[in-house]
Amino acid sequence: MCEQIVKIAEAVQRQAANTGFSRPSLRVGVYHTAAAHLMPDLIAGFLSANRGVHLTVKMGSTEELRALLRDEQLDCAVIAAVAVDSALHVHSRFMDEMGWVFKVGLLSRSNAGVMAQLAGLPIYATQKGALYEASVRQLFQDEGLTAEMPVFQELGSTEILKAVLRLGHGFTFISKAVFLCQQWRACLWLGVERTARHS
Repeated sequence: MCEQIVKIAEAVQRQAANTGFSRPSLRVGVYHTAAAHLMPDLIAGFLSANRGVHLTVKMGSTEELRALLRDEQLDCAVIAAVAVDSALHVHSRFMDEMGWVFKVGLLSRSNAGVMAQLAGLPIYATQKGALYEASVRQLFQDEGLTAEMPVFQELGSTEILKAVLRLGHGFTFISKAVFLCQQWRACLWLGVERTARHS
């Protein structure tokens, strides 16, 4: 993916040279989930290959970034695949498995499946996102269930989210990469495919 961003930067540099700008710039958007684990390496790789480019990174929800792309306020963005439509050109794709995160021991070993137990618990996130919310609702519907609590109550920060989960007060829905790169003490990540099979 870094190579793709570098190629975009090269195109921006060529355009800047043609229009007479002295210092080219690249405006990149990244959705909140990918920001922490994906962008540091991408930015480092980009800056080492493009020292003269002024880089601006904007973080936001996938919906916000998609709107900025359409309004030409961003040159490129890292967004969730469900947000891609015919108005956007996809340069690169990366796969990141999604799953549920909750305190170890929170769910019982009863006959009720994982999804049935999760349906009765609060679902938390650092920030709400309509696309994630729709995905989670669909996952429950696929199992013939409806989440009893509001989907994705906002907690504002990752540290607060981790603390709430460690207390056993609910669960969240994040990528495996985010779970692995952050310290989620006393919590378990369970992939969506596994929960569907065992529900």
